Order: sequence, then C-alpha cells, then structure tokens
Amino acid sequence: MELNVDYKIVTRVLGNDGRFWSAAVPVLERSVEQYLSDGFTLVVNRVNERSRRVFNLCQSLTAFFGLYVSANLYVTPTNGKQGFALHHDPQDAFVIQLSGAKRWTICESWPLDAPLMSFQMTKPPPRDKLPHQCETLLLRAGDSLFIPRGVLHQASTVDINHTTNDERSVHLTLGVESGTATLIEWIHYWIDFVTLQTQQKTI
Repeated sequence: MELNVDYKIVTRVLGNDGRFWSAAVPVLERSVEQYLSDGFTLVVNRVNERSRRVFNLCQSLTAFFGLYVSANLYVTPTNGKQGFALHHDPQDAFVIQLSGAKRWTICESWPLDAPLMSFQMTKPPPRDKLPHQCETLLLRAGDSLFIPRGVLHQASTVDINHTTNDERSVHLTLGVESGTATLIEWIHYWIDFVTLQTQQKTI
C-alpha cells in the first residue's frame, strides 16, 4: 500500500498561528508499529475496497440510502496523541467502535450547517471562534455514533480508563455522500437499516 494514498499516519500539532492542525507523516522513516507506539494514529483509506465484509456492508448501505457509502479505518493507541484537530467533514458519517475506546467531542456546525461535498474545510476554526456548545461521548466496542456533515468533532484516547491497558482504539467510519436528509431522518434510516439486518440474520 502507498503512504498518504492507501493509508496515512497522522497526529495533531499546534501551528505557529496558534491553531491545532492535523499533520500526516510525509515519508515513512520507521515502521507503522513504531509510529503507533509513539502515539500516532493509523488511517487506512477505502477499507471497502480491501475487506469483503466491509464491502458488503457499504454496498448494503448504498442500496438502502441511495447514496454512495465508503469506509475508512482508524487505529489509535491507548493514551495516544490526538490524531485529528477539531474539524468537520463534507459527508455524513456513521462511526462504529470495533475495539478499545475513544472519547468524542461533538460541537455545533461551523461555518456552515450542512456543507456539500464541494466545500472543504481548509483551516481549523480559530480559538476565538471555537463553539461553546459541545458534548463529550465515550464510545466502547459495539457502540456507534452518527455525525452529520458540517458538525465539528474530534476524538482522543487520552485519559480513558481502559479495561485492557494495551487495547488500541479501532473504529470504522462509514462516509455517506451528501444528501438532503435531515438529522432525524438519518437516525430513522440507521435504525431501520440495523433492524432490517437483524431480522434477516434471524430468519
């Protein structure tokens, strides 16, 4: 796999402008395992093209929503550095915690309520414009979270009481192309999809 195409290794850094940025390792100077040991986050892009099970899940969701769904995988060591600074994505996302635990901070939208795929966030919000309305959630294995496009968020494994000290946080993010569904509609869609999949497995 090619670095910064198929996968990347990232961490959050404080820039000279006083903002937190997400920085990717430009050249692989040591093993991925060594970077993880130093607290970096590993991101594997387009897991739906590498795993049959994830491919089938994304295909099912694509058929259900009528919108293209892809998947990325994120691995962060216990008490590791924060991989990404506060940011938003131009697509709706479902987060599924596969193992370990991760603390998420979910804030209000900035600067747009529901940006389309063509809108990219080029800079993190300045400190004097950080949103005041934020909630903190702890996801453990088996938990899921919906993040609408445009909603600021960040995640970290720092200061989490793990049941297993060396258990890394692994989560899958399912990205849904921008549609026109509201937050409540997406929640109902997700509940309906999970219910349908559960019913099919019991038949």
